[in-house]
Amino acid sequence: MSSGAEDNPVLNSFQNDELFSKFFEDKFDASRFANSIIQVHETSVSLEKLADGIARVESELHSQVVSHHDDLLLQATGIQKLEDVLKMVSTRVKSLHQSFQRIQDKVTTPYKLIQTRAAQLIRLQSACEILRRTLRYLYLAKRLKTQLQGGNREVAKAAATLTELNDLMEYVDLSGVDVVDKERKWIEEVQQQIESSAVEMLNLSMASHNQIQLGTALQVFRNLGRLRKTVDGIISDYIKKLEQGLDDVLSDTKSNKSDAKAGRAARWGRMETFMNTIVTIAVSTRNLERVLAKKKDPTTQARFLHDVVEPGKSLVGLMWETFTAKMQERFTSLKSSAYTVYESFVLEYPRMLRLIKDTGGRIEQQFSSSTIASNMDMGNSTESDIELKLLLESLKPFESTFIDSSLERMYDPVRIVFPSGGKTPPSSDEVASICKTFVDELNVASVDVSFSFAVGQNIAKTIQLYTNKSELMVSTNKDATQVTGKCSQSLLRNIALANRLDQLCKVVASIISSQQAAALQEDAIELIEQARHNGIKLLATIVDPICEAILVEMEKLIVALHSEDYITENSARSDFASLIQDLVAHVQSEIFKRLTCHEVVVPRVKKLVQQLLRKFAQHVSLIKSLSEAGKRRLSEDMAEFELALSPFQVRVSDLGTNYLEFRALRRLLFLNIEQITNSLESLSTSMVAHHLFSHGPSEMVLPHMLNRRSPEEYCQWMDNHSEAEILSVIRSALDAYASVVKDRGDKTFHPVFPTLSKLCQPKENA
Repeated sequence: MSSGAEDNPVLNSFQNDELFSKFFEDKFDASRFANSIIQVHETSVSLEKLADGIARVESELHSQVVSHHDDLLLQATGIQKLEDVLKMVSTRVKSLHQSFQRIQDKVTTPYKLIQTRAAQLIRLQSACEILRRTLRYLYLAKRLKTQLQGGNREVAKAAATLTELNDLMEYVDLSGVDVVDKERKWIEEVQQQIESSAVEMLNLSMASHNQIQLGTALQVFRNLGRLRKTVDGIISDYIKKLEQGLDDVLSDTKSNKSDAKAGRAARWGRMETFMNTIVTIAVSTRNLERVLAKKKDPTTQARFLHDVVEPGKSLVGLMWETFTAKMQERFTSLKSSAYTVYESFVLEYPRMLRLIKDTGGRIEQQFSSSTIASNMDMGNSTESDIELKLLLESLKPFESTFIDSSLERMYDPVRIVFPSGGKTPPSSDEVASICKTFVDELNVASVDVSFSFAVGQNIAKTIQLYTNKSELMVSTNKDATQVTGKCSQSLLRNIALANRLDQLCKVVASIISSQQAAALQEDAIELIEQARHNGIKLLATIVDPICEAILVEMEKLIVALHSEDYITENSARSDFASLIQDLVAHVQSEIFKRLTCHEVVVPRVKKLVQQLLRKFAQHVSLIKSLSEAGKRRLSEDMAEFELALSPFQVRVSDLGTNYLEFRALRRLLFLNIEQITNSLESLSTSMVAHHLFSHGPSEMVLPHMLNRRSPEEYCQWMDNHSEAEILSVIRSALDAYASVVKDRGDKTFHPVFPTLSKLCQPKENA
């Protein structure tokens, strides 16, 4: 309802009235309204009220017309104008329709005529095309007859002509043309004849490896549009033939244990037959791919090989990848389906590997033979030994199991000689048995480099296992380093372990350098050498504590120098010298002679002798009280000490500066202060300074005396400190002497003091 209607008092009164308000409802129903009035029995009253309402509406309408008279007249005039415009538009539309009809009549007639002529032209062109193709068909049929007379020389051209004839029939139906129908049956017979001839030529050339005939046969099939289908068929037949040969090899004929040997022999006989089949097929496939790679389309220069496989891929590779994948799958399934056969191949895996390697060699030899190579000089995109690589890859199920078994065969003798809780070292024969296992496994693995690498890894693991077992048995208690008296059981056990480990390392070294290791890769040799080096390191951990214990015991005897009297005249031999000689003889005969690991012992004995010479020289330089007779006796003791070390059998030239220092100190005993300062060659400054204290007064005490240390402690301290630090301690002792002199009121120092002070000056102040 509009806003004007809402403001009308008449309508407002109707909306507020109970009776009239129902007329304003959207779903007002007159019948239902009348029935409601009748039901309440107010018909007469309602009728009067309705009549009054109608009168009020008419009066209101009259009032509205009167009040809006001018507006209504204007609207009536506008309607008249609108009717006039509508009549004009209708007239013009009718005129336009008549014009369109006339134009349609002018266009339709020529269009129908053109449509008729176009249909006639199409039929004419179709007839011309049929005639042209018929003439071409007849020409080709005639040419085909001529080509057939050329025999195999023209068979490829005849195949191309046949293909063109078939193309003519494919795009246009020439059936019903009499001249064509007459030739069709003959052409079909010729096609069968050419296809049969091509198949025969293909089979013969594949068997004889004649590349010229093979190229002709392939050209025929390509001209016939069947090159890929034909090659795929050849490859498929080869794969089926190989699978049949594999099935024969893997067939498990049930036999008694007594026939097991005969069964294995028969299986290996079938395996050799299978290898012959592989060689034949491999050579034929290579030959096929070589010809396909050489032959090119004369128009596009595209190689025939690219019609069969994608560029960059190898036909030979794809075939052998397909077959060897199935072959490996069959080998893997043997473990569950035919374990007897699987176990047989695992046990004789080296034999199978050798057979495969020989087969690869035969393939290369036959393919490069003169029969094939002399026919055509054709490139080959195939990797030279792709068949061998893929065949070897298919043997992985057997190889992994054999390698595990090989490792167990090496581990077993090691576990036997090192039982759980055992304390007895292996014997020489037992170690020799372990090494023999290494040689046997290497001999078996020498057929292939990768196989020998895996065996080399196993050898390295076994050496490491032996080293670990030996390390667990090594004694580390105090008895193991008892170098005086009778050798303890712990020491003897360690010596035996070291000897056997040394024996193992030496045999392994000889194996690596021998012919048995010729097939080993550098990586495998490096692994074995690393394991061997770990064994030598364990030898060092056994020998080093023994040498350290010897050094400690020897130093205990050397310290006795300071208990000797080097002042009074005494010609008796020093007690410590004979004790040292006895200890050296005991160590050499009871320990070092028992040790056979000379490459470990010799450098350590050399180092031990150097350390002993150094220790002895240090203690000699710390002797404070020396008379002329004492110097002679000390010189004799030094000679005795040098002689006592001779059982160690170390050459003087190998002892280096330690021996030179020892000899120089012995000569130094008989020189005066001035001569000593001019004879510093081969001697350390600190050692010369210590010796010069023996020329000084009693108040000039050595550094260890000043600090109340024993000579042994002072020597150990010097071993752990630098020369500059030792000289600093000596200067402190000299300062203490200077203080004593000043406190005493003396104005002069002993003549050795200035010499010592100058000798011990720091280098920057020198």
